[in-house]
Amino acid sequence: MKRPALLLMVSVMATMLATLLVTAGEAEARKARRPRVPRVLAPTRSEVATLLAAKLGHKATVSKLVGPAGALRWAALYLVRDHRRNTARYGVATVSRAPVTPEGAQGPISIDGTAELPTAATPSELIEPVQWGTAALKDQDGDGKPELFVIYGYNGPMEAALGDIYHRELALLNLDGAPTLALHLELDERPEAMASREVLSKWSFSKPVPGSPPEVTMTSTIGDYDDRARARKVSVVKVTYRWDAAGDRWLRVAR
Repeated sequence: MKRPALLLMVSVMATMLATLLVTAGEAEARKARRPRVPRVLAPTRSEVATLLAAKLGHKATVSKLVGPAGALRWAALYLVRDHRRNTARYGVATVSRAPVTPEGAQGPISIDGTAELPTAATPSELIEPVQWGTAALKDQDGDGKPELFVIYGYNGPMEAALGDIYHRELALLNLDGAPTLALHLELDERPEAMASREVLSKWSFSKPVPGSPPEVTMTSTIGDYDDRARARKVSVVKVTYRWDAAGDRWLRVAR
């Protein structure tokens, strides 16, 4: 390569390197000038438990926090235990955190509202502690806002000569402000005693169809004890619920 061409190539490369260095320096300068916005932190279970105790007037055990659901809002799943009776109640609270302050401090948290979940029987802790099951945020009704989807199971009270019954239930809750119950399904009844009714259920949500409200179908296999056969006779029952946009809840469909 001739000397003039070599000098020209070196000059071009030097110009390109200088341009890259200047661009990188300007980017770093802009980054340094940009104010750092602290990340909003989720509330802790202990923080929520303290606020719940003040709101409810008694102690509550916060099992888990799900979210955020929308802007700076979480769903808190908690239990209220009665140690004297060995029972517990399921509850859900919506928890909000205020935006970060201009000084960069985390905003305070507050309880927007609470709701106690329905149960087919009184949850008993005589055999084992009451616990939460599956919990997730899902937009099951397609309104663009997530609902809290929960599955919870528990042992019912002990009955003489019959033992107890294990229950499993499903609930959907709207989380706008205070939580509100949109759907409740009693899925399973699993008795210890053969003579008691057994119910085992499955559910399925319909796929979204434009212009048609979503549905959920619960299919239950019911076993009733037959004294003559000394076994359970099985029947299958299907029940469908359809979302009602006006009430933002699921209503049973008459078949």
